[in-house]
Amino acid sequence: MTKAVQGLPARMDYSAIPNYYLNLVMPWVNDLEELKLSLHIFRLISRKKGGFQYTSRGELLADPAIIESIAKKECSAEESLDRAISMAVTRGIIIALKAEDGSGSQEIYVLNTPATREAVESGTIRIDNKKMNYHTSTIIEQMPDIFTCYEENIGMLTPMIADELRLAEQSYPKQWIIQAIGEAALNNKRNWRYISRILERWLTEGKANGTYQQNNPEDDPSKYTTGKYQRFVQR
Repeated sequence: MTKAVQGLPARMDYSAIPNYYLNLVMPWVNDLEELKLSLHIFRLISRKKGGFQYTSRGELLADPAIIESIAKKECSAEESLDRAISMAVTRGIIIALKAEDGSGSQEIYVLNTPATREAVESGTIRIDNKKMNYHTSTIIEQMPDIFTCYEENIGMLTPMIADELRLAEQSYPKQWIIQAIGEAALNNKRNWRYISRILERWLTEGKANGTYQQNNPEDDPSKYTTGKYQRFVQR
């Protein structure tokens, strides 16, 4: 049942949602609860002050708008939240941390950005001006550098190609670029023009979980995670 509203008010608060998520991630999110929770997490974290911005499990559970958004009749609010968080973590949007100090522990969530990955890996996280001990169940892997990947699979990296790769990194996920390089190498089409066309096709025709959206047996998802494509794809 659609809940109608009488338009939008004249004065409103706005939340920051990354364009990267809106343009390159959200089109492939099929689960409504994952989508709603991800948007709420962006909202909460964007309003935080300080160097290390995060939200917590307690904060999410205490927010009526979040619970109402993801609630399901067949399970509890906590179960619905756990399911949505798990999907957001698996997609790579957030990193889940178990933070502990002398007074107790809490589960916190941070956006999966290069800065937060570096902070997590270096152990430099301070929460509420306190050094926290923490561990994460999220596997944080460094993908191959796109420039190294190009040189190892396509050919010599010229200044012009380096510029093209930098521009591509602003428009496409890093994983896409690496997978496109891998496909070009496997098809013996070792040139940037071919790689660029692959990326453009994925953007216009659709690509999710490493596959084309077209119903074609050659586009079986397993071809990117097993066999000849395996070494190009982040697990």
